Amino acid sequence: MGIFVFDLVLNARFDWSILSGQRLRKWPQLLYFGTKLVFLVFLALDTMLFWLETEIDCQAALIAVEWSMGAVVIMSSSLLACRTVCVFFGTAKKVVTALVLVFGAGLVAAWMHGVQDVSAAWSPAAASPWNTGACGPTAIKPTYYVKYLITILFDLFVLSVTVMGIMRMNSSSRIGDVLIKQGVVYFVLTFIVNFVITVLTILKLSPAMSLIAAMPQSLICVVASTRLYRELVEEAQPRNVNSSSHPSSSSRTGTMASKSLKPSATASQTSASTSSVDKMEKGVTVQQTHATHSSPMPEYLRGHPFNNLATVPYAEAPADDPVQAAYPRLLGRTSPV
Repeated sequence: MGIFVFDLVLNARFDWSILSGQRLRKWPQLLYFGTKLVFLVFLALDTMLFWLETEIDCQAALIAVEWSMGAVVIMSSSLLACRTVCVFFGTAKKVVTALVLVFGAGLVAAWMHGVQDVSAAWSPAAASPWNTGACGPTAIKPTYYVKYLITILFDLFVLSVTVMGIMRMNSSSRIGDVLIKQGVVYFVLTFIVNFVITVLTILKLSPAMSLIAAMPQSLICVVASTRLYRELVEEAQPRNVNSSSHPSSSSRTGTMASKSLKPSATASQTSASTSSVDKMEKGVTVQQTHATHSSPMPEYLRGHPFNNLATVPYAEAPADDPVQAAYPRLLGRTSPV
């Protein structure tokens, strides 16, 4: 719990920039915030089970815990998988999208079917000084590990397809390199903990031993997936961009320039009119110049889905960086929603 709370505090500024509209809102952010919210529910349920004072329906409570764990894993894996289709085009993109949806449906089915794999009951023997007992696992089905094994296969599939798609482009891409690196990191982290749970379940040591790594597994999924998403957003942010790149700032600059060029009240009527028109035209020129050349960022990065300057116009990326060209077509928006 402490690690998750620390991660929330550490990245509160990034989260608030999305919620407050400072960054563009895109559909992957539903998964980003969804996995965090569901993990909070998971923590609340676990805390409730620990601090109970009287007997409850332990089986129903454990089903809710297993459901929240499954939702966390599904959304975390989907947050990484949703970007895979961006590196494919045409028919290949349709095929990959269909495969991701099919494998994703299998992942959802495995986790939702496994919510009743664990049996639990109230045990007075596990009482603490503040209660009369506690809920404890009494039995685990032999197939409990299947959902963790399918999670490993799904993450491996997503990583393999992403690498294959980027390699097919025959060109270097900074964003493509980031996607591969992130995919490897996420797969290694989740593979270790999923493999541990799988082995412990197959060994059938005890119900408690089979569940001992369940919470760390969910924690790793949510922290790793959300952190990698934030890193990708920051990595895709155009370099050397400051507040002057925002078109609204350029407009204000042009307006101020126009106002500063107004004629003096002490000038003659004829010369004042001529000077006012001439200088106001200069002000418009200044405004147009700033609006056109307001940012040092490359043209093909404008409107990138992970460039969260909401009103920066979008221009197609050149052919030498196809990954950055593909992302706006799937995720990008040109104005906040």
